[in-house]
Amino acid sequence: VLNLAGVQRDDGNASLEAMQLQQMDSCGSALALVQALAALGWNHPPKVWLCTHEAQHIDGDPSALQLSQHALWGLGRVISMEHAELNPVRIDLSLNANGTLDVLDLDLLLRELLASDGEDQITLRRGVRHVARLETGSNPRTVRFVPSGLSTLGRFTTVTSSSDAAGSPAVLRATPGLNF
Repeated sequence: VLNLAGVQRDDGNASLEAMQLQQMDSCGSALALVQALAALGWNHPPKVWLCTHEAQHIDGDPSALQLSQHALWGLGRVISMEHAELNPVRIDLSLNANGTLDVLDLDLLLRELLASDGEDQITLRRGVRHVARLETGSNPRTVRFVPSGLSTLGRFTTVTSSSDAAGSPAVLRATPGLNF
């Protein structure tokens, strides 16, 4: 079952109220769909695809992100945990300036619908398929907390070390933060 209610274009200057209405439309549609499919009690329920429009940043201008789409992407994650039998797949699409789907992306979308490889977070951009993936880096790094002066907050620093054990996990990106 393909849910395209999330593929909505806004002009980037939408008011908070307009964004909330768009979220309610897209998330409400997905929620009603999942509730209806769950109520049917099928032994082999159909697979669900939730499509969003530029909810994920791949390349280009990050200001092009459609913030109202993030709620549907997150709801898809909740659905995958609470209704795993539906095998929900989130597919993020990009629209042309005239609001239509690129022909190359349409071809990829059709391929996703016809033959799945088990990926559940997919972004299609100008004929290129991107999936969520963590990969081992070629340069093992260790991230350590370094106190700074009299402050108790300190900072994170990346330290390259050749003495790290082979196969040990490497932190690819570190962002300082507080946890109270």
